Amino acid sequence: MAEGMKLYEAGVRYTKEEADARSVEVPLEGGGSEQLVFTTEEMEQRKWAWVYGELERQGAERMKEQERARARERTRLWLEHIGSPLAPYTDVMQREADRVGSNVYMCAAVSMAESSGALACHGCNAWGLGGATNYRTFGSWEDGIAAFYQFLYDWDISNGYSAVDGHTTPNYCEPNEPWMTNVDQTVRDIQAVNVP
Repeated sequence: MAEGMKLYEAGVRYTKEEADARSVEVPLEGGGSEQLVFTTEEMEQRKWAWVYGELERQGAERMKEQERARARERTRLWLEHIGSPLAPYTDVMQREADRVGSNVYMCAAVSMAESSGALACHGCNAWGLGGATNYRTFGSWEDGIAAFYQFLYDWDISNGYSAVDGHTTPNYCEPNEPWMTNVDQTVRDIQAVNVP
């Protein structure tokens, strides 16, 4: 079909038989193939459906990336506003968030709940990882951010980890009130930052 489409788009004229019925071998899942016959009208419809579908897909991807860029910028501006040393690392936050299926806001919001946005921490651990008895330190903010997002992924109940005695994470205080409300409010505050 690809060769036929190339010829069709190049304006090659077909006989009536060629134009009215073109047969194409389509591979089937699990092996083998099936013979499909497309009329010129069907081929034209399929071509434009693909073109429109591709334009729609590309547009959706552009919109998604624009929103991701705005989320990074909102987070950066908010962190700069509070004087956080995390402000230059929003690209790292985005990369690590993407890796585990989270979002860029969580890193800043939890850092606010745990260390006033990394203003009251040591060892590049703005998230209280390890808890009060086993506090972890990291050699760089990049390492700390990666560890934070890995922690979110590893102990996310929706990823299959089951709570023990009501506790969902080891060596970490149970996220409860007002901690959860504070994190949620910080996410909303960051999302409210106006960016073009």
